[in-house]
Amino acid sequence: MRSFIRGKNTLIDLSEGSIVDDIVISAPSQEIAKLYEENNITSQGQSLETSSDLATDSLGKNIGILRLSSRSASGTVKFFTFNAPTNDITISVGTIISTYATNGAESIQFVVTSTVYMYAQLAASYLNVTKNVYEVSASIEALKSGLDGIVGPQAVTQLVTVIPGIDGVYNDD
Repeated sequence: MRSFIRGKNTLIDLSEGSIVDDIVISAPSQEIAKLYEENNITSQGQSLETSSDLATDSLGKNIGILRLSSRSASGTVKFFTFNAPTNDITISVGTIISTYATNGAESIQFVVTSTVYMYAQLAASYLNVTKNVYEVSASIEALKSGLDGIVGPQAVTQLVTVIPGIDGVYNDD
């Protein structure tokens, strides 16, 4: 602004405290700075990259989009026995398994989502020759939704629900 005024008339006093400085330069400049800051705050509040969860929810509501609730992690585990089954084994829906609780952290529990069977008559088909165990896969889902249910390979190793004939459980992924 000072350059613009100097370009029009070099004789105008633009020093600090002058009438032109106080009324024409400083006052509008302060107001423009406030507007710029308010515009920046509004812009950040409407950006999905910088807004808070509450602000993001509000933005979605403005255009009719609601946030989905968290979902439970899901995956597959293998139930195993060291010996060939001599009786049919049922792993029922609702069977609870978990990670091992470590360093004061609670275990993370999972539930079997579909019943699976290990038939004694088909024992040879369940043999994992690499691990030398008889195993069957089952689908699972974390009991808690969100990130708490995400675990790494070989983390789900505890049988919470006892299953006669099953010696253990593990997850590959």
